Amino acid sequence: MATYNGNSQSGLINLLKTMGIVNSDQYYNPSTDSYGAVTSNTENPYSMSTSSQNSPSVTTPSYASLGMQGLQTLSNLGSAYTAYKNLGLAEDEFDFNKGLAETNLANQASLINEDRLNSANVGLSLAGSTLSDSQKDAVRNKIKSNNVSGTI
Repeated sequence: MATYNGNSQSGLINLLKTMGIVNSDQYYNPSTDSYGAVTSNTENPYSMSTSSQNSPSVTTPSYASLGMQGLQTLSNLGSAYTAYKNLGLAEDEFDFNKGLAETNLANQASLINEDRLNSANVGLSLAGSTLSDSQKDAVRNKIKSNNVSGTI
């Protein structure tokens, strides 16, 4: 098996020639800043080729690559649509859970307020006749005015 030590460009070309990918000695020459033709080995599917010119070739995309770009664009649009739909579902779930939390909080506040009023009524009934009706009403009104709100 051929190895490349990475010290020179010619070493890389020799490695590619050994592997059967390149069968020509023409390649980029840094001293003249020009590109030579690299001919391909037709038996090797991993071969490469460029035309002989003074600057790197600009290749136009083939129909297959344009088709792939089109499919990727459609795929990305589909992903964006799915994300949009998922956002809507997440907002619906949030609204539902918020409604449950608000209802739960209101119910807990109602229970606390009823419990406080019941405790006051028990205490007032134990006091019996020592308190006047107006004093009992004042205690009940004080408790009602200090209710737990149960809202966010």
